[in-house]
Amino acid sequence: MSIDAQNVNFEGADLHNTSYMNKWSFGINLNQLDLTGGESRSKEKNVVNQNINIRGKTHLENVENVNLIASNLNTTDISGQVKNLNVISKQSEIDAQSSSFNFGCAIVDGVPVPNKFGMSNTSDTGKFVEQTSGIHCNNSIKDLKVDNLKLKGSSITSNGDVGNFAKNIISEKIKSYRSQTSFGFSIGASKQGTEFGMQGSQRYMEMEHQGTIASATRNVDNTIKAQVNTDIEKHAKITKEHESAMGFRLKVEKDGVGAGIQTNKTSIGFMASKKEVGIDVKHGDKGISVSGGKSGASGSIQDGDKTFGGGISKKNVNMNIQTKSCSLNATAGKKGVSGSVESNGIAISGSSSKGSKSFSGKVGELETGFTREKNEKTGKKMTHGSAKYKDIGVSGSTSKGHKAINFQAKDLKTGVSSTKDKETGQRTTSANFNKGDFGINASNSKDSKSFAVEKGDLKAGMSSKKDNKTGQRTTSANINKGDLAITASNSKDSKSLNVQKGDFKTGVSSKKDKETGQRTTSANINKGDLAITASNSKDSKSLDVQKGDFKTGVSSKKDKETGQRTTSANINKGDLAITASNSKDSKSLDVQKGDFKTGVSSNKDKETGQRTTSANINKGDLAITASNSKDSKSLNVQKGDFKTGVSSNKDKETGQRKNYFSKHQQRRFGNHCFKLQRFEIIGRAER
Repeated sequence: MSIDAQNVNFEGADLHNTSYMNKWSFGINLNQLDLTGGESRSKEKNVVNQNINIRGKTHLENVENVNLIASNLNTTDISGQVKNLNVISKQSEIDAQSSSFNFGCAIVDGVPVPNKFGMSNTSDTGKFVEQTSGIHCNNSIKDLKVDNLKLKGSSITSNGDVGNFAKNIISEKIKSYRSQTSFGFSIGASKQGTEFGMQGSQRYMEMEHQGTIASATRNVDNTIKAQVNTDIEKHAKITKEHESAMGFRLKVEKDGVGAGIQTNKTSIGFMASKKEVGIDVKHGDKGISVSGGKSGASGSIQDGDKTFGGGISKKNVNMNIQTKSCSLNATAGKKGVSGSVESNGIAISGSSSKGSKSFSGKVGELETGFTREKNEKTGKKMTHGSAKYKDIGVSGSTSKGHKAINFQAKDLKTGVSSTKDKETGQRTTSANFNKGDFGINASNSKDSKSFAVEKGDLKAGMSSKKDNKTGQRTTSANINKGDLAITASNSKDSKSLNVQKGDFKTGVSSKKDKETGQRTTSANINKGDLAITASNSKDSKSLDVQKGDFKTGVSSKKDKETGQRTTSANINKGDLAITASNSKDSKSLDVQKGDFKTGVSSNKDKETGQRTTSANINKGDLAITASNSKDSKSLNVQKGDFKTGVSSNKDKETGQRKNYFSKHQQRRFGNHCFKLQRFEIIGRAER
């Protein structure tokens, strides 16, 4: 990039933010009232540096003034002539304060009783450089000429040598500071005990950034060295730092007491209960902790990154040692022993008990393991082993009824296993192969065999199973691709084929009845709300069609005892229903629309051979029924509580015919009964 201008300015952004928040909350339940409040305010100025990244040479052609303020120029090479070059770092500022408190009351017999109170204050103030400004060059700085160079808390660095590129250099330091303080306390009381705590901390730091011209090769011209700092490690340094902390905590309960105190880097803690007593002392990164009671004792010592610990109880003894590069753990007890050691990328662990033994090791990216377990109920032993290097792994297991081995390399997985069924004693052998989205699975046993292939959304498989009771073998196959599914099965007594694509379904099946030996063939077609089903056998045939609320069907069935065949048909649309049936001795037709019903039927009596024809009409509370045969005729009408009818019956023995007329209707007056020869009128009225 070439720049030919009198003045060149690069400057980062100052982001100013001022906030204030006042927050209150109140909580209530059956046993507690809580009030919390807080206030916070902050005023910040965040300096965000501008980064100029140039892949190649940056050339400044006779530029009068170049100002890099809160900016960084990263370039491969730099050259040219500049009269005044100013590289200035800027400071961010923060002034934040916050405070909070909480107050609570327990509800005792309907009366609020204060049971906790606490408050805290925090402060954060400072003026500091988050990112210094500078010019950073990958190559040597030798073709740049500057008359006057000003560095204010900034730097010019090179991965190569630095020549005498500046005549006059002015270097200024920027001094920064950051102060953070906090203080708080809390007190609480409950049925379990009383607790009091107090803590405070302060952290203060002063820092300075001085102008620096540095080289990664440490080859800087002596004239430059005489005017400015050339050690990059001294570019930024902490000139003053102070950190202090103070805290105290006391807790008294029915079961024991605990207390702790902290002053700067030193803390002491103590606890005592009916079951255990313990003490903990720390100073910086050093400390000691000891506890003991009826169940046992334990202790640990810390010295920087080294820790030594151990414990003893009725059940076991344990020990652990840990350093920066090594760790050792061991446990021994009634049920067994275990241990582990790790050092410089090498790890070994092992355990042994009555029913289990294990070992594992790791060296870099190589991992191996071995376990042997005994089932407490069955007494069977299971052995398992594995080895892994990077993304290649082998594992295997063996027991009395099971054996398996698996191999994996990246996304390639394959394995084989053999399992014996406890009840049947049959052994099943299975194998699998997977690579990305491609998979093959197969299994084989005396009564069952299967094979399946999968690639993306394509799935296909075949299986053969033998029924334990009948001894018949059923062979099944399937193909799935997206929303297409094809399934088929075949056995001695049953065959089927089904196809589905989206909401379209069709299928055909054939089944043999075990008792009669007859075979029934069925077929179906479904598309949306359209459904067609059909079936056919020696004694029965049917066809049904449904579309929305429209249904129609026809069927033919042969009676096993009489040998007669009955043909039936039906039509349904909304509340309209029409049904009809026909056989040698019986015929019928029925129609229904809402509350209107009508029908006609003809039935032949098996003993007399006479045929009776019947008809009916129903509408609301109106009912009309009629029947006719050689020896009997009748007509009945009913409307609400009104009933009337006439009938004529021939006596089988005398051959005489009797005629009857009846009328029933509610009246307001008593009972009446009139009898005439061959006619009878009967009525009954009730109020």
